[in-house]
Amino acid sequence: MGLAILSSVLALACVVLSWRLWRLETRSAAPDADDLRLGRLLRASIECLPEGFVLFDPDDRLVLCNGQLREMHPASESGFQEGARFEDLLRDGLAKQEYPQAVDREEAWLAERLAQHAQSTEAVEQQLADGRWLRICERQTENGHRVGIYSDITGLKERQNELILAERGLSEVLEAMEEGFALLDERDRLILWNKKYEEMFPLIADLITYGATVEDLMRAAAERGQIEEAKADKEAWVQARMKAYRELDSGSELQFKSNRWVLTRKYRGARGRTLALFLDITELKRREAELREAKLQAETANRIKSEFLANMSHELRTPLNAIIGFSDILIKEQAGPLGTPVYREYAKDVNNSGHQLLGIIEDLIDLSRLETGQVDLRETEMNLGALLDLCRRAFEDKAASAGVSLAIEPGAEEIEIWADQVRLRQVLHNLISNAIKFTPSGGSVRLDGRVDERGEIVIDISDTGIGMTPHELDIAMEPFRQAQSSLTRSQGGSGIGLTLCNSMIKLHGGSLGIESRKGDGTTVSLRLPACRRLIRQQASPRAAG
Repeated sequence: MGLAILSSVLALACVVLSWRLWRLETRSAAPDADDLRLGRLLRASIECLPEGFVLFDPDDRLVLCNGQLREMHPASESGFQEGARFEDLLRDGLAKQEYPQAVDREEAWLAERLAQHAQSTEAVEQQLADGRWLRICERQTENGHRVGIYSDITGLKERQNELILAERGLSEVLEAMEEGFALLDERDRLILWNKKYEEMFPLIADLITYGATVEDLMRAAAERGQIEEAKADKEAWVQARMKAYRELDSGSELQFKSNRWVLTRKYRGARGRTLALFLDITELKRREAELREAKLQAETANRIKSEFLANMSHELRTPLNAIIGFSDILIKEQAGPLGTPVYREYAKDVNNSGHQLLGIIEDLIDLSRLETGQVDLRETEMNLGALLDLCRRAFEDKAASAGVSLAIEPGAEEIEIWADQVRLRQVLHNLISNAIKFTPSGGSVRLDGRVDERGEIVIDISDTGIGMTPHELDIAMEPFRQAQSSLTRSQGGSGIGLTLCNSMIKLHGGSLGIESRKGDGTTVSLRLPACRRLIRQQASPRAAG
């Protein structure tokens, strides 16, 4: 726009100057000194112009031009002489291949250019052989003269080409996007979009045009049945969507009639423009539905499994109690002597096996109850040292038979805690039994109760047994699995002991941790929160909870 205004002003000024100059040169009388001075001034002014300037008489012959115009046409510069016809100047330039736009169509180009020159109404853009571009503005004066202003617009054309390339690149990027793209102006009118956007809204594709408003598109989508959730109340849906649009509510989901789902995201840009992205999440929704169904099936199967384990455990426990009871009678010979001593040993084996199997069944019952949330804590006040001593005495004979020393570190007798004694003792029995089981003869198991620097209650069960690798430790913490070793296979077990212990401690708000090295023993640490420690001066044990 600035260049056009400048050209118009220059053209007007040059017409005036040129007309006066021409008047001076064509007067019949000899010009006086003032006329000559004015003529020189006019010529000097024309030479100072930054644009090329040319003046043709009514017969289309060259009256004058400045040096800038000649420099713009270096190949045909010598032809710009007074009296040269405009058409001859063009033909001279064609002969010297000065106009790339005329290659292989010289006569047609010449006719077009002569017509433009004769009309003298619209600006003409002309390319030169050296790559430069000229903008030619021609006007006819009242007395039939034609004035031309030639402006170098090479820089402008280069910027235009760069802009075209940038727009083309942007268009390619938008069309390559997997998301639908729409750009709206500050008045919520559509100004740019890609093909994917049209494909996502096929029922309103004919309305997706430049200047279409968001509200009109939304209302059309609702009325034409594009959106499933808009069926109940179309206008209410439109208003709700417009509210979400103005608030830039990103992450909203649209369900289409074809059971397709689209996720919308919106961003506010410069000058109030809004960028909207539309991502097809139909496949994601389908997978979510499959995962929900799979989760429901897994939960149902887990519940059925837990109920089955609970029922079977009760069914197995009834005959086991009879086996254990009758084997006790045989061992004690309450109904009379057995006669052969080996029968008493057999009865002891039966009794031990029965107790071992009953312990496994009890663990299964507890595990099924934990999974279904049927275990409640019955908390009481207790002394930690007394609890550890009770557990030690319960395993004295087993430790002695295995050749393993079992001892308690001092200090635990000073700690009072608030917990479920039965459940906590169950956990300790399980861990002490494992420690003795996996410690070879000559080894040791130590029990330690203490309060750490954070006030938490810590119970350590340490052994000098076979230990575990990190991989074996991961396996041991999984339900129904055991780390593979010769001692594990010979001792047996259900593989749920550590899982059960971990769940019981979590019920108390605590945690279970294990440190172990292969061949260097294992330490299992039970941590109870500081709120479960009781201070002796407290009147009520429940106050600590």
